[in-house]
Amino acid sequence: MIIPELPTPFEDYTEVITAWLHRGAHDDTLPATTNPTTLAQVLVSAFFGAQHISWTLNNRADLPARTHTIIQTVIPHI
Repeated sequence: MIIPELPTPFEDYTEVITAWLHRGAHDDTLPATTNPTTLAQVLVSAFFGAQHISWTLNNRADLPARTHTIIQTVIPHI
C-alpha cells in the first residue's frame, strides 16, 4: 500500500483547524460526539475540493459562495 504525504498546506490547515475545534470541545461549544480531527479533515478536504472546482469552472470567482455553502452544510450537522 502506498500512503502519499499530503502537501504542506493540507497538513498545516488541518492542524490549525483541529486545534480550534479542540478548543471548542474543551469550551463545550462543540458537541461531545464530534471528533475534532475528523471534522478538520472533512472541512479541509471540502474546502480544497471546492477551491479546485471553483478554479476550474469559474477562475475562483464563486469561491466565497462555495465556502459559505460548505459551512452552512457541514457545521449544522455536528
